[in-house]
Amino acid sequence: GNMQLFSVDQQRSQALEAHAASFATFKVPGNENPSTLICFASKATNAGQITSKLHVIELGAQPGKPGFSKKQADLFFPPDFQDDFPVAMQVYIF
Repeated sequence: GNMQLFSVDQQRSQALEAHAASFATFKVPGNENPSTLICFASKATNAGQITSKLHVIELGAQPGKPGFSKKQADLFFPPDFQDDFPVAMQVYIF
C-alpha cells in the first residue's frame, strides 16, 4: 500500500509504503515537550520473501532535546493468512 504524509509546517509531502497508520503523542523522559509519533505498518515482497513490519518514528524532532529513538518490529501472519495485510491501527500508550 501507499500513503502520503503531509507536513503543514514545512508545506511538503512524503510518500510512505504502508497499509495502516496512526499518530500518537509521547513524552520522552528528559524532554518537557511531548513528541509527535507516526506509527505505520508495511508489508512488502523482497526477492520473493514477504516482510511485514511495524515502524514508529518521531515527526519534527526538537533540536537540543532528547528525542524518540526510531523503533521497528516484525509483524507475524500465520501461514493461512499470508495474503492479509493491516487495514487499521490504534495506538495505546500507558
